[in-house]
Amino acid sequence: MKHILVVSGNALAHLTRPLSVARPLQERGYTVSVAGEIHKWASIIRANGYEVIDLPLNIDGKALNKGSLALSTSVVRQAIDHDRALLRRLKPRLVLLDWRHSMRLAAALEHIPVVAFANAQVTKVYAGPLVAPLKHPLTRLAGRRLANRLMPLFAPWFFRAWARPYQAYARAHGHAGWRDLRDYIAGDTTLLADLPSLAPIKTADDSYTYIGPLAQYPFPSEPLPPLADPVLYITFGSETAAKYRDAVVQATQGWPGSVVVTTGGDTLEWPGEWIARPYIKPLELSKQHQLTWLFHGGNGTSYQMLQAWQADQVRCGGAVILPFHVDHQWNAARLARLGAVRAIVPIDTLHDPAQQAVVAQALSASAQQALPAMPPELRVEIERYSYTKATERALRTID
Repeated sequence: MKHILVVSGNALAHLTRPLSVARPLQERGYTVSVAGEIHKWASIIRANGYEVIDLPLNIDGKALNKGSLALSTSVVRQAIDHDRALLRRLKPRLVLLDWRHSMRLAAALEHIPVVAFANAQVTKVYAGPLVAPLKHPLTRLAGRRLANRLMPLFAPWFFRAWARPYQAYARAHGHAGWRDLRDYIAGDTTLLADLPSLAPIKTADDSYTYIGPLAQYPFPSEPLPPLADPVLYITFGSETAAKYRDAVVQATQGWPGSVVVTTGGDTLEWPGEWIARPYIKPLELSKQHQLTWLFHGGNGTSYQMLQAWQADQVRCGGAVILPFHVDHQWNAARLARLGAVRAIVPIDTLHDPAQQAVVAQALSASAQQALPAMPPELRVEIERYSYTKATERALRTID
């Protein structure tokens, strides 16, 4: 049996990227199973014809919120043991991996090749600027600007410290393991879901390949009623926004057009006059309306916003970003350098009325005037690495 195992982390973008190539693989005769911390989306995955396998949590949410990927030895051991048992049962020909460090080692120990999806900034070959997490001890001690400058010096040490439980397990089972946690994010082949100009790498290593953004959600989108321009599109991906709901509503009061919210499967209730759907295809929405983006800074939505700007340059209102985690900060910073961001306000400061006023002012500016035309060289690069071409590149590599 030609069996491929998709393994996802516990965020929607980590699930949708490998799922973007799962359907074409099924059509080529492969059996595809989907495993991960994905119970939130299990019903819709099954509805698309995939077996769903729940895996134990392999991340510490509280630590992640402070910029740490540290896990205890017992948690790491349990995750790897569980992952190895699954691989022995399924005997897949290949693992398509998107952010589960324990599965990378489990597959190596079971001699199963891994093709990983990743963003360049979390790999060892990344050559661009790093951002210090806002809640990281280094930021608290040194201040934000100095911490950003020091992060390239400290990051390798952090990743080596976080890798120790994995390396200890590997050595106990006859494998050398890897000293750097970023090696557990990568695969035998690593597909970079990025644009080279925005996420450069410092090596010509053939095991790292740019495929471009896989920014489309392979989930059905419910129809929307008629909308009034300008449209405010709100999404927080798979982040839990419950404790910030009232602050978001307060900051967006007075928006002159329709408000559309993608809930990502969350059950959080929004104001009745807002239009909330589990999944929306914002690129389709942007073709019909002047769209302003209020979001968390996730990788998928960041690239969707760029694609919308590229496709309908005179109608894109730009973005207001409310980052939750360090990767959101990084995306916000690079979009800001392109001139696509009206304001960046950390989500945990949004209860402050002054910060709500910053968001409201930025939204008002976006409603009144769209972004200028995208730089020509970026427009060409986005076309070159379009979603369809990214899927094709991924499939060629997997084949």
